[in-house]
Amino acid sequence: MIDNEREQTRKGLRQGVGPIQPRSAEARLRLREAELSRAQRLSRLGSYEVYMVDGQFLNHRSPEYLALHGLGPESVNEPHDAWVSRVHPEDRARAEQGFLAAIEGDGTEYETEYRIIRADDGAVRWMKVLVEIERDASGKATSLFGTHRDVTDRKEAEIASLESNRLVNEIMNVFPGVLYV
Repeated sequence: MIDNEREQTRKGLRQGVGPIQPRSAEARLRLREAELSRAQRLSRLGSYEVYMVDGQFLNHRSPEYLALHGLGPESVNEPHDAWVSRVHPEDRARAEQGFLAAIEGDGTEYETEYRIIRADDGAVRWMKVLVEIERDASGKATSLFGTHRDVTDRKEAEIASLESNRLVNEIMNVFPGVLYV
């Protein structure tokens, strides 16, 4: 159905009459949902929601989040501990402590970066995490909406640049006063 609606939009554009919108609200919603899913996939971004209920974290992951983490659709409501277990061991304590501190604090936004280990292939990927926290009138966190963006390429370039700078400094220490451009 969505492919047919996309083709109708393209046909309208080719005929110079502008995009032809689906007639029903349900069809427009499905088309918009498909566009959002495509945008998330292209930008390597996945979203999730967490609800705090009776001291428990109830999670809902988008299909794009699941793909980034190498998870199947059965993991859409995975428990909190499953996320923690995918965080790289060297980042795990910092990531979980930061998450819990954000929930227990009084802020409404949280941002961090850490590595995960994909469930399906064991690949290590860097995630940039942005979160909006909703709080009740007393300031207690009730839910959050967040995104995970795969920033592995940027992080690897940063690490390579730091290593290059370290090597240049090491060489300069061995041969002081010598600089070749």
